[in-house]
Amino acid sequence: MNPPAIKPPLRENRLAGLFLIAVLYVLALGLAVQLYHALDSFSLVWRLLAADCAATIFIYLAGLILNNASLYDPYWSVAPIAILTLLAIHLGTFSAGALILLALIWFWGIRLTANWAVTFDHLGIQDWRYD
Repeated sequence: MNPPAIKPPLRENRLAGLFLIAVLYVLALGLAVQLYHALDSFSLVWRLLAADCAATIFIYLAGLILNNASLYDPYWSVAPIAILTLLAIHLGTFSAGALILLALIWFWGIRLTANWAVTFDHLGIQDWRYD
């Protein structure tokens, strides 16, 4: 097993871990949005795919650096919020149905992410499925 990239006590501090993960996800979102805008000559689908892949790779590499694959866990509930919101903004789709769909996705994503955050102990613990 590789030594942890971050040494205790920082590695075993819940709030420090949550803060670091939040910063990494904001950076991943920033990277994705920048790439999305940089590829404006491509179709919407390719731009979204490239942006999502860039954010995925960023979070994956951060997980490797931190020696914790569980860093990717919140991605499943955060990415749909970002992708569908970006899609709605790009298309200018703000009908009642679109807003209800967005609200439901946001509610689902926030609930799922909050559930993950409540069960998160610290960066020294990785989900058993990754071991």
